[in-house]
Amino acid sequence: RCKEKNNHQCISRRLQVHSKQTRNSRRSNSSTVMTSDNDVGDGGGTNGKEEEEKNLQSVCKISMIALRLAIFADTANALMLLPNYAIMTDRGANRDSFPSTYPFDFASATYFIPMAGLIGIAIASVISGSISDKLGRKNVLLFGLGAPAVGSIIKWLCRKSFLKFCLACFLNGLVSGNLPVALAYVSDSFPSKKEKDKEYGLAVATYVIGQSMGGLIAVVMFPFGLFTPLLAGAAMMFLSFCIVYYFLVDPEVMRKNGVVNKAGGGEEEVEEDLPDKLDTVALCLINVGLFLDTMGSKGLFPLCLAPLAYNAFFQNFINLGESPLLSIRGYTCLVVFLPALVIPAALVLNRFFAKFGLPLTCIGAMCFTGIVTFALLMIANINPPSAWTLAAFIITIYLSYPITVLSQLAASPMLDRIAPIDKRGYVQGVFSTNFNLTLAISPWLLGLLADYTSTKNMILFAVLINFVGALLYTPLIFHKYLQRTKPNQKRNSGELDSEKQQLNPAKHSTTHEINGYQTIES
Repeated sequence: RCKEKNNHQCISRRLQVHSKQTRNSRRSNSSTVMTSDNDVGDGGGTNGKEEEEKNLQSVCKISMIALRLAIFADTANALMLLPNYAIMTDRGANRDSFPSTYPFDFASATYFIPMAGLIGIAIASVISGSISDKLGRKNVLLFGLGAPAVGSIIKWLCRKSFLKFCLACFLNGLVSGNLPVALAYVSDSFPSKKEKDKEYGLAVATYVIGQSMGGLIAVVMFPFGLFTPLLAGAAMMFLSFCIVYYFLVDPEVMRKNGVVNKAGGGEEEVEEDLPDKLDTVALCLINVGLFLDTMGSKGLFPLCLAPLAYNAFFQNFINLGESPLLSIRGYTCLVVFLPALVIPAALVLNRFFAKFGLPLTCIGAMCFTGIVTFALLMIANINPPSAWTLAAFIITIYLSYPITVLSQLAASPMLDRIAPIDKRGYVQGVFSTNFNLTLAISPWLLGLLADYTSTKNMILFAVLINFVGALLYTPLIFHKYLQRTKPNQKRNSGELDSEKQQLNPAKHSTTHEINGYQTIES
């Protein structure tokens, strides 16, 4: 920044800020000495303060667990029936299958059900973040957990009609939209970029894991009916409502006394490290790239599983009167356990961001997704299909999936970096709306393309979208606030000394250390 036109003013401002920090550190040093003397006289009041701080940190850790449980329950309940969609829309496949999916065919009907719910969530996400700014994060989260619990019961009551069930999914989505509120809570709670990026990754990872675990409940309860898991989802939402009500604390308490270690939890954001205004061009690039990334990723999952794998290893054998290579239970297990592989991606997230930067991580992951999707198409089209091709298909998609989701996990931290403090809730609301809307419409649109052309054309189109999205992200590599930074990188006294000499090179500078702060005196 000091190479800009206002070079001297920038250096002067930084030295003024640093001088103020030095004076504060000296006062803090002197206050610490006085406190220590008093503690000797009053019998160790410091131990009481340390115990109180430990209790506060424990409360804040429990609060973050409660927040993740809320995200998990909300997502698991919204996509509880994900493994059953293909069976529900395949007339005659199960006693609970819809008698008719008019006006849609199999592939488009399979993804119209989740699309209806996710469109409702996308609409709710537009306003939930702004409402939480006025009414409080906790109050909006509580409503977003209690209302869908009732909505799940209504969905169960509409299970006999395809169109009524889709309408119930849409209305249930309208009272959801907890993800932007949860991300805004994280942004309010953590002052450190490192910790904030980590919590963003964990929040989005929890969102994806919720899809998997909700589907696992559907697999376990499969003998009891395709729609029975909705009742379990309602109970889970009510339990999460109670946990959030009793254990979620105010973000300001999290920021002051939370999980971040104030002595070494990472470099806090100072005013000079934050943008002065929202970069609308970067905002548009990130959101258009996110749209293409999410749509291209749907070509890998779930569309490489249904209709590609479902038809190649199950339906085609049934049509020929032969025993399929992939059973219904095997297909549902594939759908359920694949999203759980986002956990390894969340664990290595910060390492990729620190080494390659956010935009380059997105570009690499999107290109990798396109390559893997094309490879799965080639494997599924090997004739005749065999147990070896099925094994190769499963191994390929399971080994590659953790890398492919890195681009989606990086979108939220990128938006946070380009936004000033007063726009963080807004950009996270835009992110959540875009993400949920794309999740809603992309599988359905790609399913329509598969119905009216072919599954091969649909997969090739998804591959192309991945590479176009990677190309769109390329200018962000050079964005000022998205540059790669080394972990724990801080400005040392030598850098400040060099700046000071630029302002007045005739003076001599020396460094001292006072109460852990490096200071400069001329």
